[in-house]
Formats: sequence, structure tokens, C-alpha cells
Amino acid sequence: MTDRLSTLLHDEAAAIAVPPVPDLVPAGHRAVRRRRTRTALVGAVAAALVAVGASVAVDRWRGHDGVEPADGLSYEQQGVWISGDEAHVGTHVVPLRGSLAGGIDYTAVGAVVRSADPGSGRTFLTLVSPDGRTRDLGEVDALATDVTSSTVVIETSTGPHTRQLATWDLTTDVRRPLGEPFRTQGDPGSTLALSGPYVVFQRGQRMVMMDRDTGRVQRLPQEELGLTTFQSFGPAGYLTAPEGAPVHVTEWHVRSLPDGDLVGTYPDGGDQVASISPDGRYLLTSGDAGSELYDVASGEALPLGFPERRTSGWSPDGHVVTTSPGGTVLVCAPTTGACTDTGEPAGDDLTVARGSYNSWS
Repeated sequence: MTDRLSTLLHDEAAAIAVPPVPDLVPAGHRAVRRRRTRTALVGAVAAALVAVGASVAVDRWRGHDGVEPADGLSYEQQGVWISGDEAHVGTHVVPLRGSLAGGIDYTAVGAVVRSADPGSGRTFLTLVSPDGRTRDLGEVDALATDVTSSTVVIETSTGPHTRQLATWDLTTDVRRPLGEPFRTQGDPGSTLALSGPYVVFQRGQRMVMMDRDTGRVQRLPQEELGLTTFQSFGPAGYLTAPEGAPVHVTEWHVRSLPDGDLVGTYPDGGDQVASISPDGRYLLTSGDAGSELYDVASGEALPLGFPERRTSGWSPDGHVVTTSPGGTVLVCAPTTGACTDTGEPAGDDLTVARGSYNSWS
């Protein structure tokens, strides 16, 4: 990495002005200069992304548990992806302990990854910070996260078919019970989600939601509820499909909580798969003709589109993390459609953060 790029990535005090970065090339084109090292290229990618919002990140991340502002912004815009047994966050490559046993869940202080011990099969959580540090979070039955908060909600077993919810601040390590213990017939780890102030979980045989501020528990609104999974909930509300659509979904609906009102309708791309960004702003569908991206609030189709199926996921702030025809990882801006090639190989087992997700394929 050049001295200039190093300064751009780690100077938290000064306003950051980024010069042209010649090592970056548009997706689908060949580089005309040899990549010196993987770190240099990924550092250049981070520097280019830093230019978008560096002044905001300096204020937001200054003094944030020792995380440099550039690392913080790189985490927000590039996110975390996993290839093989390594997690990639910004310029950092982090070896993971055990084998991957779940997805990637974003918080305001890093990404939570679930792994399994190959010998015992027991699962555990790891927090990957924006600067590449890791922290063992131990065993948790179920976890729900909010990309804007360091506080997560966990569900633990207190007896046969009995569960207890609790909040867990990953910064202070303080846990507090949330509501009273409840009975459920669901399996641990399959019945927990967050949507704004609401915790969605299964009590008995019913899906319910709890207002974290008041503790009030109520049944979920019934609109199209039969087609909703716990992976469908996020900041935008919940993602579902019209009644009678399981045979073939042609459009997706986003509905708000707590009332179930329709926020917007978006066409399916053909694969009966839809995903909403962790910040709730964008919806991505895919099919034979490629992938299409929509603004959730306006319903507008955005310029980002791929002419073929690709493994695609999200960064915390709604950038699309996907693959190039050459097999490298791309980070694409949702509003402009511009993609930056990280130069990192995606491999055959790339794992990306899915956000709020629903599929009938």
C-alpha cells in the first residue's frame, strides 16, 4: 500500500481528500497495471469508497472502541463476506475458527458470524469488527440484530419448550431480560427477528411481536402472514407475497409494522427470491434476465442490474456485494449502479449477508 493510501485509510483527524486511484478499473475490464499486492488493491478500494462519505465517518467512528474512521466506513460500504474459512472486512482478512454454520448478521460494531466446531458440532458466534479484530461471543440459541445498533436480542432456553428473550449490548457486554419467559413449540434459533423497535418471535403456535420500549406483546398483522418467514423481517417491516402466490410468485410486498400496511409492491425477477438491504432502503430480485434493484420507499427501479444470475448480498448501508464474470468480488453503489472490483477471488463458496430475505424457489 502506498504512503498516500495508508494516510487516507488511517488519518482520523483530518478531512480526507482522495486522489484518483489508478489501480481500480470498472467491472468487466482488465487492469492495465499489475496489482502489487492484495492489500494494496483492497486498500485502494477502501480509499475510493472513503471519498464518498469520509467527513461523516470521521465524526461517527472517532473514538469508537479504537476503530479508525476509514475502517468504519469501509465496513459500512463494503460489508463482510466469507470465502472458504476467511472473513473479509475492508483491508482485513480474518481467519475463522470452525466451519461456517450460518449467515452474516450486521450490527453497528461489526458483523456476527455463526460457526460450528467440527468435532462436537456445537455452534458459537464470533463478532468481526471493522478493523479485523474478532471476539468470541459463545453459544447463543438465537440472535436478532439491527445494523444501526450495538444491542442485539437473544433467545435462550430456560426449560423444555420454554424460552427467555434478553437484550445484549455488545459494547458494554450487559445483558437484560426482555419480557417474561414464554413457551413455544418452535426450535431454538428459528424464531427470532427484529424490525425497528419490535422483536418478532414465536409464542406457543403464534407469531407475535413485542415492543421493546413498552414490553407490549401482540399478534402480528394477518395480511399475507402465511407466506412470511422469520428471515423476512427487517428495518423496512416485513417481506411477503400476495395470497395464493406460493405456486409462482410474480410480485413482492413490503408491509410495515405494527399495522401491516402495504409499503410497496415490486415485481419478481423470476427466481421467486427477494432480499431487502440491512438498512431497509433497497430490494433486490433475480431471475433468468439477471437481477433488478428497487428503491423500497419510491418503488423506483435503480440503475444497478446484472444480465445474469449472481451470488449477491449486502453491505450495512445498502451497497450490493456480488461477483464479477471473472470470479472476483464486486461492491456496487445502489443509486448509481457503479461497481468497484475488489480484486479478491470469490471462490466457489462465497457467503454474503442476505438482509431481509424471502424465497419460494
